[in-house]
Amino acid sequence: MDFVNQAIAQVSDLFRSMTPGARITAGLLLAVVVISFGYLFQNRSAGPDEFLFGGTFLPDGQLNQVEAAIAQAGLSGHRREGNRILVPMGQKAAYLAAVADAGALPPNFHTYLESALDKAGPWESSQATRERLKIAKQQMLGEIIRAMEWVEDAIVLYDEQQQRGITRTREATASVNVKPMVGEALDPRRETALKKLVAHSVVGMRPDDVVVTSLGDTVGLGGDGNVYPDAFKSEYHQTRVAYEQYKKQQILNALSSIPGVRVEVNAELDDTIQETTQNRKPDEKGTALRTVETSETAKQDTTDGGGEPGVTAQGPARQGPSQQLARKNTSDVSKTSEESDFRVGEEQRLVQRTGFTPKEDWATVTIPRSYVENVWKQRNPDSTTPPKDEDLRTIQETLVTKVENIVVPLLTRPNKGEDQYKHVRVEIVDTIPLPDIEPPSMTSAALAWTGRYWTTLAMLGVAVFSLLVLRSVVSAAPAGAATPTVTVTPGMAASPAAERSGAAPADLDELEPARTRLRIKKGASLKDDLVEMVREDPDSAASILRSWIGKAG
Repeated sequence: MDFVNQAIAQVSDLFRSMTPGARITAGLLLAVVVISFGYLFQNRSAGPDEFLFGGTFLPDGQLNQVEAAIAQAGLSGHRREGNRILVPMGQKAAYLAAVADAGALPPNFHTYLESALDKAGPWESSQATRERLKIAKQQMLGEIIRAMEWVEDAIVLYDEQQQRGITRTREATASVNVKPMVGEALDPRRETALKKLVAHSVVGMRPDDVVVTSLGDTVGLGGDGNVYPDAFKSEYHQTRVAYEQYKKQQILNALSSIPGVRVEVNAELDDTIQETTQNRKPDEKGTALRTVETSETAKQDTTDGGGEPGVTAQGPARQGPSQQLARKNTSDVSKTSEESDFRVGEEQRLVQRTGFTPKEDWATVTIPRSYVENVWKQRNPDSTTPPKDEDLRTIQETLVTKVENIVVPLLTRPNKGEDQYKHVRVEIVDTIPLPDIEPPSMTSAALAWTGRYWTTLAMLGVAVFSLLVLRSVVSAAPAGAATPTVTVTPGMAASPAAERSGAAPADLDELEPARTRLRIKKGASLKDDLVEMVREDPDSAASILRSWIGKAG
């Protein structure tokens, strides 16, 4: 602890040796240094380096509400960066409390319906409750759509009407207003998804009852440059585009190892919506439809009749048999007939085909020439000269053949015996190299860094300047001198030059009025006085001596 006591003693002696003005100046400069460093470290530790709400992107309407709540609480130091708010890290809790007190927190679509039900009073009518729930559902649908990555803001409105009559059906219509992000667009595929989302959220609503409007720019048929089937109303074109996109993606997947490759597919479909084919083939053996059978039989027989029975026929007076009884005839007739109706036999086959089936398709593949050059460089790593056309021709022909062999099996070919390569066209196209993006220069980076931290640099400069001024003030004050004045005692001997000229020593105020005056004590000799003067203030002593020598000369 001795060095601390010594340092305190030295500072105390230095402070006592200063004039009142020097003491005030040194105190003010020391205060400036302390305040500058304090502000520097406070700005560094609590600077605007943290996003509010975890960096969530908020719509413009919610951002305005949040900023109004912060301004109403009297907080400053935040900054709006895009759709986010950047606040000092040390004051994040204060900002969140201000936003929460003003009721401007970003809503959560999971709690919309709960909040709407909690606000209901005991004397509220059912109509008011339905309207509140409808508004909550509209807000919830808007938040769900706003949560999509390509949507910046969304507003959903819908209305329900109860029809009168026996059926009392309910009709509902909706309007969806979407503002896409920068670089995004409302394409037919997204429009269909929004219609289904809203229609399935409201009872009695169909997708056709929903109208989707884009609040931003629309770009062609698709925001990403693709053509979607939903962009067409014709079922034929919808099926054709869907098939072409499927084949295109299939070929791109097969050629994904070639950077910069592009593929386009053109397909031809059967324009028949539905086809039914029925074939009948006659059979060699007929089939009886109706059979009628009739049977008739005829039979005739003659037999002897015999004699008369009894005593007369057997007695002495018997006579010969009667002619009527001697012969007997018997007749029996039977007849059978059959009638049949026959039908020629046949074999029947019914074939039903669904229309819009692929008939034939073609593919065009373009490959940048830079890929061919890179393949040549990979095969010739030691070459220092650029490749020539004849060097690239062999690689190009081999590449075209390989691509054709990859693409041909993926295409539809109706006739198996025809040339299978006529449906594929592979072209090597020239590429113009894009200019390289130059990184920011050292000057731009320095200016950007200075613009961001200029306040810190300014406070640091003030602190350094204050320290330099304080050092100069301290070093200018002589140690052990209570009053910085210089007087010459009456008994002080004159200089030799003055004795020779007969002139008395001049007043030091006349010799050096602009310098600090020294207090010269009378010593044992003039030599001792001069040594003391040189030890206390060499500059002033040298000035006095120069003045004496000048006057002596």
